[in-house]
Amino acid sequence: MKLTETQLDKLKDKFIDRFIADMDVNQLKQYVRDDMNTYLARRNEEEVVNEMYGHLVDENVVNKIITEVSSG
Repeated sequence: MKLTETQLDKLKDKFIDRFIADMDVNQLKQYVRDDMNTYLARRNEEEVVNEMYGHLVDENVVNKIITEVSSG
């Protein structure tokens, strides 16, 4: 079987949808946690902090997390 690029994209989308649908919430959370750990392991301190500011809407929350970690 040889799929076109468009067909392969559709196949990937359907696989992802099914993969997610077959997970319960705890499995999905663990998957995201594992993926984020892998992603962040390749980032330095500045990149991690920038990611936090980019994804967590409230700057005060980011600052609070950084303060908690740096003082503990």
